[in-house]
Amino acid sequence: MRLLRDACFILSLCALAGCDHSAPAPPPTATPAPLAAAVPTAAAAPVAETAGPFDVGDGARKAFLIDNDERPIINPFIEDPTLSLANLPPDPILTFSLGIADDTPGTVRFEVVLRSADGAEETIFTRDLSPPAAWTDASVALGGRSLDGKTLHLRRSLVEGGLPRYFRSAFAIPTLRSAHPVHRPSVVLVSLDTLRADRLGVAGYSAAHTPVLDQLAASGVRYTNAYSPSLWTLPSHASLLYGRFVSNIPQSLRRNDVPIPAGVPERPIAAALTDAGYRTAAFTGGGFVSQKFLFGIGFESYWCYPTPPAPKGACRPDRFDGPEVFKRAGDWLRQLPSQAPFFLFVHTYDQHDRCEFLSTAPGLAAWPPLPTDRRQALLRHYDELISSSDERLGNLLKVLDELGRTPDTLVVVLSDHGEAFSEHGERGHGCTVKPYEEVTRVPLLLRMPGRLPAGERIDTPASLIDVAPTILSLVGLPGQSGLSGPSLPGLGLPDDAGAAPVFAFCDDSLTVRVGSYKLITSRTGKFPDELYDLAADPQERANIAAANPERVAALRKETDAFWSAHGAPPTTSPAEQLDKLDPATREQLRQLGYDH
Repeated sequence: MRLLRDACFILSLCALAGCDHSAPAPPPTATPAPLAAAVPTAAAAPVAETAGPFDVGDGARKAFLIDNDERPIINPFIEDPTLSLANLPPDPILTFSLGIADDTPGTVRFEVVLRSADGAEETIFTRDLSPPAAWTDASVALGGRSLDGKTLHLRRSLVEGGLPRYFRSAFAIPTLRSAHPVHRPSVVLVSLDTLRADRLGVAGYSAAHTPVLDQLAASGVRYTNAYSPSLWTLPSHASLLYGRFVSNIPQSLRRNDVPIPAGVPERPIAAALTDAGYRTAAFTGGGFVSQKFLFGIGFESYWCYPTPPAPKGACRPDRFDGPEVFKRAGDWLRQLPSQAPFFLFVHTYDQHDRCEFLSTAPGLAAWPPLPTDRRQALLRHYDELISSSDERLGNLLKVLDELGRTPDTLVVVLSDHGEAFSEHGERGHGCTVKPYEEVTRVPLLLRMPGRLPAGERIDTPASLIDVAPTILSLVGLPGQSGLSGPSLPGLGLPDDAGAAPVFAFCDDSLTVRVGSYKLITSRTGKFPDELYDLAADPQERANIAAANPERVAALRKETDAFWSAHGAPPTTSPAEQLDKLDPATREQLRQLGYDH
């Protein structure tokens, strides 16, 4: 069986589906044994909570069903999706997608069948797909039909071609929704990877060219002291989307030897919003935000930027994902039904690019400091990349305006970590640098017309851990996903985080901020404690730990409580995760600096 490949990762269908080449395959048109049916919720009903990816070319992925043994439902031994029709939403409609890869000849027929208890069947949808067809969205209205005692079956059959064509087709996760859903605000969540909080015009940086971000702050709420929970991309985004520190999310995002605590919910915000009837999609730069690390869970559609392989040391001009990521996000918005609430996650690595400034030495040690002239050139490059992303963000917001969706859409813009440019003798980010402000403090902007004040500045320290619970609370779905964090402070929400301690950690390095004081400490004692009063010393130049033992002791109690709650350092380093990725994605990350 050939491998499915895109910018996210390589997926072997036979390995995951448990194909047995020694056993003869029954005809795909035969009726297989039924799966256990899933019971819909009142608003929207995915068939299963867990989904896997399926590549049909062009880097696009849709979620599709897997059975209880985590095998994709894409082979003739396993039946296609079956849905219970109990507890339907009012005026129900079935939405789904049909997927067929474009590299093997043949035709697959996709059908939706109503089956009565006596076995009688009525076909209510049929469509044949052949290459070069990729994902095709479809829907079937169920209102006005007799549904009592019936089940809904999504079925494929081979019309023309061999079994490889059948194996490389799939239904995306079908969802039962109301044709007239309850109105809820939509959500756009944008992560501008590696964007420091101090490089925006609104933050007082005079050389910035960030008119869109500055205007977003002027029309909404800006957190001046927002912190990422970690210092590199994978754990930061995992904590963002799950509303939990990385120790409490799926095993594939963490070290293999750290068990998941019993009873911990593992479903991200996308799953909660899909369940509530939202259309959900993500368009990302891939790499450490790829489906390989389960970031696609809960999304109906998840797209990763496909980076072609390049010779070692080369800086490809097409290495930037932003133009395609934002274009596809805008195209997706345009094809949505006009009243459908949606959750759109957009991520770009463009600010992360350092390709022209990296040495060719192998390994993942901290990057060496640059000479002054090279450092200034790197900073100019960084600012130019930020400016380009600012413009692309503006184009996406214009799409909301054109569609009339701005008044009912919550927009959240943030970053997953910052970047050190030798302010403390360190360059880059990740676990090889200490969690100083230039690495841990990130932009956090929220705009929601009529709900959030315009031009509001909140100086209370805040964590990206609290973004997911805040989104759910602002759209009227508090507590829907089992996210444990409180909401962001200062918004008047019932579960306001208030002046809670804010943490960021990477490996055994941990920082905690309470008020204006910030402690940087090591769980294993690999470096002495550092204490800073950020009100008096925002650049963290004077370590006052020795002169303030009582304050250090108080903050150490907070860090001890953190380690007690979250266990030993749960994250792996970028180096340990690289071997999970396909060569094209490894090259993408090399150009971003992750193998230096």
